Amino acid sequence: MHPDCRFRQAVLAAALLFVTLSPALADDRPATELLPDSTVLYAEMPRPAKLLGTILDHPLRSKIEALDAYEEAVGTDEFAEFQTVLGVIEAQIGMSWREAVEAVTENGITVAVDAESEGLAIIVDARDEESLRRVLETLMEIARSDARSKGNEDPYREKDYRGLTVYETKNGGFAVIGRKLVICNKKELGKYILDSHLDGGVETLAASARFQEARPGPDAEPTAWGYVDIGFLRDAGAAQDLFKGRADNPVGELLLGGLLEALQDTPFATASLDIAEEGVTLAFSMPHDPAGVSEAREYWFGPEATGTANPLPEDAANLFALTTYRDLSQFWLRAGDLFDENILDGFAEADSNLTTLFSGRDFGEEILGAFSPQVQFIARRQEFGETGPRPAIRLPAFALVFEMRDPETTQGEMRRIFQSLIGFLNVVGAMNGQPQLELGMQQDNDVELVTASYLPEAGEEDADDARINFNFAPSVGFAGKRFIVSSTSGLARQLSGSGDEDDRAAAATQANTAARLDVGELRTVLGENRSHLIAQNMLENGHTREEAEAEIGALEAIAGYFDDLSLQLVTAGERIELVLGLRLNVE
Repeated sequence: MHPDCRFRQAVLAAALLFVTLSPALADDRPATELLPDSTVLYAEMPRPAKLLGTILDHPLRSKIEALDAYEEAVGTDEFAEFQTVLGVIEAQIGMSWREAVEAVTENGITVAVDAESEGLAIIVDARDEESLRRVLETLMEIARSDARSKGNEDPYREKDYRGLTVYETKNGGFAVIGRKLVICNKKELGKYILDSHLDGGVETLAASARFQEARPGPDAEPTAWGYVDIGFLRDAGAAQDLFKGRADNPVGELLLGGLLEALQDTPFATASLDIAEEGVTLAFSMPHDPAGVSEAREYWFGPEATGTANPLPEDAANLFALTTYRDLSQFWLRAGDLFDENILDGFAEADSNLTTLFSGRDFGEEILGAFSPQVQFIARRQEFGETGPRPAIRLPAFALVFEMRDPETTQGEMRRIFQSLIGFLNVVGAMNGQPQLELGMQQDNDVELVTASYLPEAGEEDADDARINFNFAPSVGFAGKRFIVSSTSGLARQLSGSGDEDDRAAAATQANTAARLDVGELRTVLGENRSHLIAQNMLENGHTREEAEAEIGALEAIAGYFDDLSLQLVTAGERIELVLGLRLNVE
């Protein structure tokens, strides 16, 4: 046979072999079918290009680029040098950096941590093999040229593994399988992934029953999704402080106590991130057995995790609002099961002092026990009138709203306790040169207010720079079952006259806790205290007035990019779900 004919036959045979093997070599399987079932941490971003477009094409981009701080950052020599280097790389690749990133990551990025090998793997799934090859070869050649210019050895050592080219580096290695770039810091993990690619993995993450239970449904399309094998980490003795089931202080216990208990039993936890033009949502979830709630944590969950908060107060004037289910009486009485001896000593001292303050009544059982577990906290910006002292530093008003179990008995007791407390504060205040509080009472149908207001000194009656004390007019309000403890009489009056128990019951919520911060209102509060913030900035940072004004102005501008922050925690049912939201002001 003529040599040319044999050559053509060989080429044809090779081409047929390539076509036959190309599906396996391309390996369109998801990363979960390549990773081992001993993976304890997994995170994926299915469409990075979509996220990149959302960020770079966002309506707020032009506003951010107009900030003085941004212009200063991009005007430095370092940034100019970076732009030059980036331009060279783009020229060699033949596409812009954005086009390159979109091409290389079009089908997703996966990050995984394997417990058995203690290795980290990053799998980048490109648009096609050609795009990946072009970008990778260009970046490798740049790194090699830099090493040669410095007299260093080649940063990449090429090795063959079962017919695949592997590039070993100082901190691990990488290989290309089809359109996927696989980067690992441990050889054992890299070999497992390549073997799964060549042989078809059996004991893979995709086959793990625990992972399958955690995986979201096919209709879910989050920007990013993550999974943590909590059971493995807990059994391995990792992060022992996280799994000990107790907080280090009472505030941490009130906020996180139930979650710390759930982490002692849950098999896994997941996180889902959604990023869109209008905002960001981050959701955490983990399985939870309501029947497994301990008696010590019933104050947090409610019996069999059925405790739910009242609906979140919705009012345009709210700067911050929080509603939660916390049985404070049980929390206080069960402190011995929740804290160590050092903290319990503080509880014992506080209990003794509070019992004295509340005329010998037991604080945990009789005072806190007079209220149901539904508690609300509300903060609103204050409006200061044209008459009366106006403080130089203007703080928001805030209040706690409780529900009395027995209003007829509790109302009189709370009124007398509040009046005694004001008398005590006046005695202490007089000893420290503070203005005195004057008691007052207001009755309007079924609403009763007991107020206390600071008496201005001579010449201070209409001051615009009065002491910080004049932000406060401690008051309590009674309206039906509601008991309001407020920093001002105005807010106590507003909350006493708003809402109705029947309406709130009809609008029952499944949330254990919910909260919302209005960033627009926060920006207004910052504006009202702008002069003080500028002076404080000059004093603490040594800035000139112009520098301080620019820094505070930038802070106000950034606050203007946001609408609100929200939180919702749901504990009823067989899962605990925590959702954090950030809405942007795109108008």
